[in-house]
Amino acid sequence: MSESDTVSVLVVDDLEANRAMLSRRLERRGFSTVMAEDGPSALKLLDEREFDIVLLDIMMPGMSGMDTLRLIRSARNASELPVIMVTAINERDGIGEAIKSGANDYITKPVDIDITVARIHTQVERRRASAALRAANENLKRRVAERTLDLEHINDELRDEIKRRRDLETTLREAKRKAEAANKAKSEFLATMSHELRTPLNSIIGFSDLIRQQLKAIPDTERFTEYATYINDSGHHLLRIVNDILDLTKIDAGKTVLNESHVRVDDLFDRSIRLVDAMAAKYDVSIDFRGDCGSLEIFCDEILMRRALLNMLSNAVKFSHEGARVEARADLDAQGDLHLTIADTGVGIAQEDMQKVLEPFGQADSRLARQHEGTGLGVPLTKSLVELHGGRFEIDSEPEVGTTVTLVVPKSRIIDKAGNVSEMGVA
Repeated sequence: MSESDTVSVLVVDDLEANRAMLSRRLERRGFSTVMAEDGPSALKLLDEREFDIVLLDIMMPGMSGMDTLRLIRSARNASELPVIMVTAINERDGIGEAIKSGANDYITKPVDIDITVARIHTQVERRRASAALRAANENLKRRVAERTLDLEHINDELRDEIKRRRDLETTLREAKRKAEAANKAKSEFLATMSHELRTPLNSIIGFSDLIRQQLKAIPDTERFTEYATYINDSGHHLLRIVNDILDLTKIDAGKTVLNESHVRVDDLFDRSIRLVDAMAAKYDVSIDFRGDCGSLEIFCDEILMRRALLNMLSNAVKFSHEGARVEARADLDAQGDLHLTIADTGVGIAQEDMQKVLEPFGQADSRLARQHEGTGLGVPLTKSLVELHGGRFEIDSEPEVGTTVTLVVPKSRIIDKAGNVSEMGVA
């Protein structure tokens, strides 16, 4: 701190000559001074304004310097307002008591102005440093309080977020439980209804068969024979739908058991193609089978695998244009997996509808489904049947170009020449 810095000094002395002389000498050094003639006057001035330091004479009549010091210290500590006691050399015995009472320093009379100025500067610098430290501490406390408040807000938000997530998890678990229960109830309902429907359907089909056979022996009954045929065909169609629903339900419930055996690939195709020959003739569609791997045998459930091929062959025929050709083939890929492929040049499926046809009852074009008696069960059922064998279902289609469906049978299900399933085969 330079001497040009304005420091306000309260000079307290009962002798006017002493306080006036000390004030003048300090002002010549750049200090600002105010004088008080006794303790009460000094205390009054301290209540009215701020001073940087007090020079206080110890020996004063009435209220002594020591009494005045104690009253000052009752309101302000030594770091807030430095007090330098002024004493005569022969009064130095009171300095110890003054220091104990809160004096910061002392000077002796006659006053050495250089020493006095140095001690004033020292105390004022300490006061200012202490004030800066207090301000820094207050600022730190304020910032800590603000940060604490921020953290409390963050903690509140985190607690709210944790609660919200827990509530959401609870809601999701409950929704999952309800969905699983609903799915189980749906599967049980469909299974029950499918079984309940099968019995009367079998009766309808059986008796319509009897009627049709017996009417053939009676003249002029062609019209009734035709009616019986319609009943029989409709019954078979409805039974296929019920069987599809039942099979999907059993697969969803994990209750399907594979009845596996060694089956030739060309036999699978031949028997499946024979079952759609009548439909192919109706739509004027030919089916060509190229069996480069037809002589291979696979370990599978023959009925279910034939069902998968039959579904895809039926779709290929139904959605082909009149006079078109459906190609069926069996090939091995580079990994040794068997690809059973059925390709048509029919109406095809748009990319945006591809996911839909893989879902139960999903149909790419409901108008085509109604025209060809489609239920939307064939593709998802076929996919499930292939996956039951550890394989995968692939479909590639483009509108008005056609559809290619591939049932990929894993290498582990191919029978080797010795008649054994691959070492990676089904346990």
